[in-house]
Amino acid sequence: MNQKKNQPHQKNRRQIAAQRYQKLQREGRAFRKNSVISGSQSSGVTSAAEETGQLKSSRVMLREYREHRQKLYSGVVIVSVALLAVLFLLFQFSGSVSTRLLVADSAESQQLKPQLVQRIEEYFTAKPYQRFRFLLNERALTAFLQEKYPEIEKLQAADFAGFAHSQISLKVREPVASWTIDNVRYMVDKNGATFTRNLYPHTTIVPVIDQSGLPVSGDGRVATDHFMQYIGRLVSLDDKFGLDITDVIVPEGVAHEVDVRLRDKKYIAKFLIDRSPAEQLQDLAKAVQFIEKKGGGVKYIDVRTPERVFYQ
Repeated sequence: MNQKKNQPHQKNRRQIAAQRYQKLQREGRAFRKNSVISGSQSSGVTSAAEETGQLKSSRVMLREYREHRQKLYSGVVIVSVALLAVLFLLFQFSGSVSTRLLVADSAESQQLKPQLVQRIEEYFTAKPYQRFRFLLNERALTAFLQEKYPEIEKLQAADFAGFAHSQISLKVREPVASWTIDNVRYMVDKNGATFTRNLYPHTTIVPVIDQSGLPVSGDGRVATDHFMQYIGRLVSLDDKFGLDITDVIVPEGVAHEVDVRLRDKKYIAKFLIDRSPAEQLQDLAKAVQFIEKKGGGVKYIDVRTPERVFYQ
């Protein structure tokens, strides 16, 4: 017993196997779990004496090839998406702008274009992110232009016109009536907005004869918005009822009435601005037909009262 205790400690088989496996791991030659342990192509080992050479089967090589190809395809997709995103942003970017007025070219419209471009650039300087067309607030830009150029009705479109260049198409107000006060001629469009620059030189404009002395408001509008909207709608709707208005008179001493002269007619028609102009024009058209059948001879036709027409 004493002799057995004095013998050196001997390693068991499990310990010996563990030491061998650790050595193989350090040398890179250990077989791993889920690895193919069959033979490989001789080209997979550079030297017969190489201890760390990896023996790869054709199945392992095929799997690695597929993984490499998948990574390559993923890289190509990412680069392609990034490139398309950059091209889209460049396509949408308005580094420079030009304007197109939706009206016949004239000397005055050509003079106005560079002024509008400068005004648009001022807007983009204050809000640079809106240089991208998909972020452009068209209503805000229209309102910004109208502060200085009220003859602009609205921004119709913002289109691509070259690399980092956009063309802004603007609709211009068409005057239907004009009102001269203090030697300044104010144009009125169908919506009642007033402006002083007429870009439709050949259009027919009905003059408003002011006998009331109504003042021009501080923002450049003649009288009230409601009053001007009424005149604009009244003049723009006359063709619909077969009438031809030649003059609109703002009589003295009244605040809610206008008188209208018709072409080739000696009498006038009295309108109330608090009543729909379409309804009054319809009543006037019927009254004109009735009076013409009787031979005329009246001084005025009064359509201010709903469902009633008076004449004298």
